[in-house]
Formats: sequence, C-alpha cells, structure tokens
Amino acid sequence: MSGDTVTGSALQFTNDNKHAYFYSGMFVGAATGNNISLGIFTTNSEYINGTVQALGPIETGNSTNGSRTKLEVYFNDVLVLLLINDFDTGNMSQSAVADLIIPPHTKVELKYNDSAGSTYLYGATIIGKVGMPQRVGDLDE
Repeated sequence: MSGDTVTGSALQFTNDNKHAYFYSGMFVGAATGNNISLGIFTTNSEYINGTVQALGPIETGNSTNGSRTKLEVYFNDVLVLLLINDFDTGNMSQSAVADLIIPPHTKVELKYNDSAGSTYLYGATIIGKVGMPQRVGDLDE
C-alpha cells in the first residue's frame, strides 16, 4: 500500500486497496531502435481492471516536435497489447489508451521502441480498480 507518488518498476495500491497504479516516469530515449523496458511488476491474488496509456514521444524543451513509437505490453512474456503513438509534427495526436484486465499472478512488462531520438521523452501509465477473485466451492467448511 502506498499513498505516495512512486515511479518505476512497482505496482502501487491506494491505502484502501481499491485502486492500483503504475507510473513509469518519463524517460529520455537513446535512439537505438531497441525495445526498452519501462517497468516490470507482478500482480498477487488480485486482478486489475484498468487502463494503460502510452506517453510521447515528445521532444524535451520543444512541445511542437514529436515522433512515432510503439508501446508493447507483455503478460508473462507474451505480447498482449501494442499501442502506436503518432506525435509527428503536424499530427500531435492524443496519447494512445487501451482498457485491459490484468489477471492474478501475472508478470507485466511495458516496453517502448526507442527510435525517435535522444532528446525525446517516453513513458507509460496503468491505472485501475482492484478486484478479488470470487470464492468458488462450498462455503461451509
């Protein structure tokens, strides 16, 4: 549980455990063309009914310059979602957003394609409601 704003490789929960969030923070690219990990976390027995948002690439210090990139979301090392952002000059679209349910006991990794340039910022967020699996079977033990 946390009431603090935290960035990095950790899924955080509100103090009442009703909501979960992940903020990668904003990263400056290196123009390698590689997929760079923004963060990895594993859910416990809860599931998350949430939204993932890809941020950037936008040039640092110049909000009129952007580029194109993709954010990949992996569950247990399997690609389950691909978001394409097109912030190219003249387009300046909104961030790509998608709804998703993260199952219990799932390793989640977010990767972006680092190809725009070494002065561009990238990031991602996941926010959602926490759910617990329904108990199955005889309740009289």
